[in-house]
This record gives sequence, C-alpha cells and structure tokens, in this order.
Amino acid sequence: PKFHVSGADLDDETSARALGIFLSLLDSDRTFFLASDIAEFKKLETTLDDRLRVGDVQIAYAIVALFKRRASERHVYVQEFLAQEHEFTARERYAWDRSSDSCEWPEDPDALDELWRRKLSDQLIRRLVIARLESSVLTETDGSGEVVTSPSEQVGNQYRQFLTIL
Repeated sequence: PKFHVSGADLDDETSARALGIFLSLLDSDRTFFLASDIAEFKKLETTLDDRLRVGDVQIAYAIVALFKRRASERHVYVQEFLAQEHEFTARERYAWDRSSDSCEWPEDPDALDELWRRKLSDQLIRRLVIARLESSVLTETDGSGEVVTSPSEQVGNQYRQFLTIL
C-alpha cells in the first residue's frame, strides 16, 4: 500500500508513529517489555513501511509473541509474589499511571521485578482497604465458580484471567 488509511504517505515517520502506537496498545503501562526489547523494535521502525509494502507483517507477530512470553513470565512472578506473606510496613511510592512517555521502560529483569513488586503491593493494599471499608472480605468468583475471598486470591485471579485471554 502506498498510503496509510489516514491518507498520509506510508513512510519512515508513519512507520515510527505506528510502531509506537502498537507498543502502547500492547503494553500501555510499560510493565511487560524491557528497555532492551523496545530498543530492538526501534531498530526496525524505519523499515516497517518497506516491509508493509511487500506484505511482510512478521514484525507484528514477533512483537506479540514476545509480549505473550513476557506476560507468561510476569504471571509466574505474580504467583510467586502472592504466595509470600506481606506486611506493607515500608514507606514507598508507586506511580500507577505509567502510560506517559515520562515513564521509562524497565532496564532489566530486576528493575521489572521491582516495578511489579510495587504494582502488586499497591493492588493488594487497595483491596485490603476496600475490604476494611466495607467491613467484610470482598468476594468474587474465579472461572470455575469457586468463591475467591482474599485480596491475594483476587489479584492472582485477575492475572490468570488476563493470561487466559491473551
């Protein structure tokens, strides 16, 4: 195709913008891909238009495959984290809205784990607060109809459902 559906030329600039949008749609809060993944993708952004002209969409499949792999890795981390006891005594911050360009992609697996530790701690604390405010434990059901009562089970269920959908 010579033109994008927007009417703009399909060129390097459009390719770079399209790649950025695609990555944002997959990992909007920058909690799955590593900075090194993004650097590798960006090496291809100026050839994306050339590839599309000849019908080569393999880069999209490769990006999605890596996203699925990263999501599976995160699911393992979530299960390991939720299996531990948590006291929440440390004073720390978590920027839950990581969708802006001011938030960097994690540099390495250790930085990604730390980001997820804070993310999951935030989710657990929010559910604990809600449960206390309601003076009861929240209940919801997992896919099999079993009642899930603890905040840890609820958070774990959330990520199991995400991985199943993915």
